[in-house]
Amino acid sequence: MSTGIPDAAPWSPGAAASAPRGRKGPVTLMVVGGVITVIAVIAFVVSLVAMTRTATSLERVASGQETSLELEDATVYGVYADSDPTCSATGPDGSPVEVSESRASVTVNGHPVQQSLITGEAGSYALTCTTTTGAPVWFGRLLSVTGIVSGTLVATGAVLAGLLGLALLGGGIIWFFVRRGRDERVRRSWGGPGAPVGR
Repeated sequence: MSTGIPDAAPWSPGAAASAPRGRKGPVTLMVVGGVITVIAVIAFVVSLVAMTRTATSLERVASGQETSLELEDATVYGVYADSDPTCSATGPDGSPVEVSESRASVTVNGHPVQQSLITGEAGSYALTCTTTTGAPVWFGRLLSVTGIVSGTLVATGAVLAGLLGLALLGGGIIWFFVRRGRDERVRRSWGGPGAPVGR
């Protein structure tokens, strides 16, 4: 006697299971995250080196004594001191080099910049600075406010990009293992390793 209910289709193992999806997606996410992280680390290190280069390259110049300095071409240097010194300089050819009051408001290692000079050529320069207290001055590259701000922005952006890269890398790793476990279950439901694998 008919009940009016259609007969159900015969069940077969794995009939409702989808094919394994492969690991291309997780691997791509991990690669992208890893690349972003590496680039962020490089950018952070470069910006940090650029900002600390001035602080680590300051040279002590005794008050009232002529000091020989090897300077690079077309570079702005600063005289850092706690008080405004009187300075004079000569270039590699013995001609005088202008040492002018600095307009930058920059402090390095606790010493504010007082004066600056621009080199016209690379070579040995003679610098003499005299302070009223007899305290030494410090000489090195002039780090501008713009350079500090840009370096800080680059470093901050690198940190944020690094966090994003780590998040993508971590998400890709988690996704990779979740996908691998799912694909293994699908293969078992198909009865063997011969199931088609999506790429």
